[in-house]
Amino acid sequence: MTDSTFPPLRFTVISVAVHSPPIEAAGARLMAHMTVQYGAIVVVGAVLTQYEATGDIRVKMPMSGRNRRTTVRDPEAAQQLLEATLAAYRALGGNIAATPVAKALPGSEILCDHSRNA
Repeated sequence: MTDSTFPPLRFTVISVAVHSPPIEAAGARLMAHMTVQYGAIVVVGAVLTQYEATGDIRVKMPMSGRNRRTTVRDPEAAQQLLEATLAAYRALGGNIAATPVAKALPGSEILCDHSRNA
């Protein structure tokens, strides 16, 4: 069987809870919590996060205790997750440009940490 026999998996945002104003955390702002689906897998508790030092926006997977048990290792899938999350965030009234550290030109909103998703 080749890879072409499998349909490409896409992230789907099932639900989003927009935090307005964002929740302040150590060095970051938690902009929204969400549930996402990737194929048959549902992930509850992912967080749309903006880092104060850089203004970077990333989707972080939920943690179990002090450990992150789910990661997105494929850079293209991570980018697709971020794009789907930002679209849902905006559709529900989230405004990235209104957050205090946003530098945002629209194209700069989409950024993933491909070196470390943990």
